[in-house]
Amino acid sequence: MRIYSGADIGRIIKDRRISAGLTQAEVAEMAGIHRSYLSELEAGATSAQVERLVGLLKLLGLRLVAVEADW
Repeated sequence: MRIYSGADIGRIIKDRRISAGLTQAEVAEMAGIHRSYLSELEAGATSAQVERLVGLLKLLGLRLVAVEADW
């Protein structure tokens, strides 16, 4: 899946979490983050740093792509 914005990152995380049958609380605990932060991320709220990073990649003709890891 191509990533064009920080909101795309949140959508990908949510889709993957749901397909794995995990709750936000479970993923947050495994990742060492607050569940509320994960909830905001999944809802499309991102930091200015994430948006700047995505914008920088676009400017340079690069893109982020989420692919399933084989590790």
